Order: sequence, then structure tokens, then C-alpha cells
Amino acid sequence: LRPSDIVKFDDPENPKLFDELVEATGAESVCWSNRLECCGAPLLGVNDELSMDIMEKKIVNSKEAGADFFCVSCPYCHLQFDNAQMRLISERGANGNMGSILYTQLLGLSMGIDADALQIDVNELDISGVEEYL
Repeated sequence: LRPSDIVKFDDPENPKLFDELVEATGAESVCWSNRLECCGAPLLGVNDELSMDIMEKKIVNSKEAGADFFCVSCPYCHLQFDNAQMRLISERGANGNMGSILYTQLLGLSMGIDADALQIDVNELDISGVEEYL
């Protein structure tokens, strides 16, 4: 989306294309206030506390909006929401979790590709049952 004056790919202030792609799989895309903010992954290893604060805020905000999973297109975001969230749970005692699925995995599930072939079991957080949302 950036630089928006050159790319002109989607509305940089209120992008909708990814939501439309998610909904094309049969899943519902939930609008939530922090959805466009950074996940905190670029800060991991530099300022871990701030990285975890950002992620924790996104988890709380998305749950309050009614989301059941994160669906991400960015592998960096996926690592933050999948692997680093395990650290958040163990270090801060965060109760519950918000599983993360890559869009390509979600798309594959919606097309009937077996979860094993999509390596859903490699995700750190349990997202079993995600198929019921499609």
C-alpha cells in the first residue's frame, strides 16, 4: 500500500482488498480498530516489552470485536501472532490465545485441501476447527 501515491493498489487509509479476499474463502472478516497497526514483530529482539505490548493490545482488541482467529498475509505477522504469542502467554500469563492462520492456508482449506498438506499442524497455536468458520 505504500507509497500510496505511487502504488494506488487499495485505499491506504481504509484498505478493503484483504477483507474481500478473506470473505471469498467463506470466512467472515471482522472490522476492529487496531487492525491496521503494526503487529510489533519488527521490534522483537530490539525492544521485546514494547513488541509484546503491541501484540497484546491487538489480541485484546480483536477479541473484543468478536474475532476468533488472526488471518494474515505477512509471514512476519504470522510469526508474531503464532510463535511470539506463545512467549506472551508463558511470560505474562495471558489467558487464552488468538490463533493465527496464513491467508494461503485459509484459501487452501476453503478449496478443500487437507489441513495436513497445508501444514496447519506446524502452527504453534492450535487453530483446529478453523474449517467451521468457512
